[in-house]
Amino acid sequence: MPRPRSVAILITAQCLFVSQIYLYLGGSSRGRTQFRQMMNFVLPAENEDLKAGALVFVVFAIPLLVAGAACALLLTDEPCGGHVDANKNRHFTQIDDDFSLETVDETVDFETTNHGTNNPTSRKCNLHPRTKLKAIIRKIIQSPSLFAAVFVLIPCLFFYISNILRHYHSAMGDYPTFPAVNESDTDQQSSLMSNYSNFHQQLSNWRRALLQHIANDSAILALVAMAYLLVPISKHSLLVILSRWSPVQAVVVHKWAGRLAIFGVVMHGTLHVIIAYWKWWNAFARKDTLSHQETYSWLKRSFWYGYLPRWYCWKNAIFGGSMDESDDDSVDESLEYQCYRDKCTCYDFFLNLTGLLGMVALIILGVSSVGYVRRHYYRLFYLVHIIAGPCFIVMATLHYKRTILYLCPSILYYASTTIPTYIQNWMKHCCSHRGTRIVTVTRISCPSLQNPNAAVWDIVFEASDKAFQQYRPGQNIYLHVPHVSLVKHPFTANRVPGSQNHLRLLIRETGPFTFQLGNCLNNSLERRNSIQLVTEQDEEAQSLPHASILSTYISGFHGISCRRQQLCSHDNVIIIAGGIGITPYLSLLFEIVDQQASLASTNFLKSLELHWICRDISLIRYIEEQYFSKMLTCSHPSDDKPSFSLEIVVHYTGNETSPSVSNAIAFSPETSSQYYTVTSPMAPSSFSLGINQYVSQNVFYLMVFASIYSVGLWMVWLLFGRVQSKDAMASRLLPLIAVCASSVCLAIVFVQFSGENKMCCKLPMSSSNEVCNYATVTENDPTSSPETLATYKEQSTGRPDVHDLLISLKTSRNPAVFVSGPKQLMDQVRHSSKSCNCSCEVYEELFEL
Repeated sequence: MPRPRSVAILITAQCLFVSQIYLYLGGSSRGRTQFRQMMNFVLPAENEDLKAGALVFVVFAIPLLVAGAACALLLTDEPCGGHVDANKNRHFTQIDDDFSLETVDETVDFETTNHGTNNPTSRKCNLHPRTKLKAIIRKIIQSPSLFAAVFVLIPCLFFYISNILRHYHSAMGDYPTFPAVNESDTDQQSSLMSNYSNFHQQLSNWRRALLQHIANDSAILALVAMAYLLVPISKHSLLVILSRWSPVQAVVVHKWAGRLAIFGVVMHGTLHVIIAYWKWWNAFARKDTLSHQETYSWLKRSFWYGYLPRWYCWKNAIFGGSMDESDDDSVDESLEYQCYRDKCTCYDFFLNLTGLLGMVALIILGVSSVGYVRRHYYRLFYLVHIIAGPCFIVMATLHYKRTILYLCPSILYYASTTIPTYIQNWMKHCCSHRGTRIVTVTRISCPSLQNPNAAVWDIVFEASDKAFQQYRPGQNIYLHVPHVSLVKHPFTANRVPGSQNHLRLLIRETGPFTFQLGNCLNNSLERRNSIQLVTEQDEEAQSLPHASILSTYISGFHGISCRRQQLCSHDNVIIIAGGIGITPYLSLLFEIVDQQASLASTNFLKSLELHWICRDISLIRYIEEQYFSKMLTCSHPSDDKPSFSLEIVVHYTGNETSPSVSNAIAFSPETSSQYYTVTSPMAPSSFSLGINQYVSQNVFYLMVFASIYSVGLWMVWLLFGRVQSKDAMASRLLPLIAVCASSVCLAIVFVQFSGENKMCCKLPMSSSNEVCNYATVTENDPTSSPETLATYKEQSTGRPDVHDLLISLKTSRNPAVFVSGPKQLMDQVRHSSKSCNCSCEVYEELFEL
């Protein structure tokens, strides 16, 4: 029986196939005719606008609804790792459940190159064609860049070029010909000049018409790219969970769709500006109508008045009407002067205005999305997106009647997956005045040459039972500190070993937000609630006066929830982490070691190596005490030789000469009953997917997604067909307003129905809300117990060679590399892994958008 996720992938692939067919065939003349004939069966008696709208719904909106509903119902939490077929004694790896490679003995043949021996270091892989196809599909799905190129960039550009060629071939049938001169005409020179003038005018009109088609095709390209623009960046996106991308990886698809949209809008606006001044250039060149001064004056007035209509145009353009309906003769004369040689209405001027504002807003979005701005001015990048994004959507909706049809799939998907989470978080904030309950805050001094006062902050917060159960290693949360920033920031969460319902954040001071957060926490540290300071000179606790903690709101969980499944599906895994990049793997390693007693007989994982490259000795000692020392105490449950081994190697690259003391300062927030009344444990969203064990438990989320999406889709179709008017721009905003209003109302209903808004109950004070004693770590001797699962090494030889770390993968059947850290380190790992093994998988933890 197929797994639910396999069925979800199959349904999603079919829905994607429908959209791809339209993009590859819908731009040609024959394909356009076929799709129009299909719409005649659906709406035989309706007008062309409704048929065009129905086509957009069929190829974009409805497939996204079906795919999202299938994912909402069928995505469940799956067990870890691969399994063994005892009858055939083969291993089945589950790198990706539905595109998995079977065992080597069936699908892979090895050509021996070492005197007939099957030497793993010299063998050449010959994969079965079906296995090669699965590997290619898996590679495309696992790589957001390849996915964006194959399913977004190439189809959209093919559709764009096909439309241009179709209009070009159609226009060639009307290409003007130079009329022949009548030989009997006495004044042949005058006739020749007249024919030349007519031919030049016809050719100019032909070029202008073709250019207008190309401009409109560019706008359609932008609208098609925006049909799925918001899908990758939606909170708890169903399709992102299905593809097992992290939020940072999913942004790659969003960026490529946005680039296509910017290209199409800029081309559309630029070409229409050229078309608008085409006659002026001809008149200026021939000097047959206006003088130089009059031409310049007309250009100046046409630009300003063309994009900034006068006051008497606003009513007609917004509520419908034209200049011909005006009773003021001066208005007509003014408009006729502005629209030289062309009859136009106030509606035409507002097309220019809305188009210009929309293009400017989209260009601002594109400039603010440059990598330098995102990394160094994230708050600016975030605020610009919040302001300019809705502005562009409004201007684009006003500019073109059918815009809402192309935008509604993306908007409805975003509303169905994100608005319920926002409503639930808002209700929690209103209920809990001081946010999430903070247990302890620890400052770990990590000075550097650039910042001698830099530190890593360890924030331990309380999580509800549901949150603790739903958490998966490697997932992140959003931290919101209103006193520091209005923008939420993502950070990796980890379990606290030995503490029930406690999670921790390790935050290094690297950017504006983290530095401001550190300064605020330092101020709280100076006021001091309850503190212990452990140094080499003073090992006694010092109790100091009370202090207060900043209001902190934590929401989650986000990111990949299957890191453990991915790791367990390989036999030999090497993890390389740089600096604070160790955070995604702390809970992962601890769970792997802790659960080996139950997985030893069925787990495919045999060897796991962690190489942590770090220059901060205080951070090393702190992590060693909190996690590594507890891993070293785990032993194999039986007397047999362990089938799994974990080796932890710390590569110390700092300059401290005495790396034996951990200098950490920890303090707890107020422990009064009032503090516990106004704070609450971190609770997960009720609208998270992939956390339930059974399909029946996903019915509620299916109802949420399907209700919001389908109701919004019905409203867009109803208002588009019966309310919208071609000349009244205000009516075009009604579908957009209706979608937002219905989504918010339905989200409130579902949040109330879920009962998760009642989170402010007064809980008893936890006994674990105490200051921990961070003493110097006592190293364990890994050789004292031969059955110990984990071994620990510390090297002070500087930065290691990445290629040397991956040499052991050459002898592995199904190896993998997990990497997290600076971009330079990730590039080195990616380059070195290609030369180690033909089937080496690389899993990257990305932190930069």
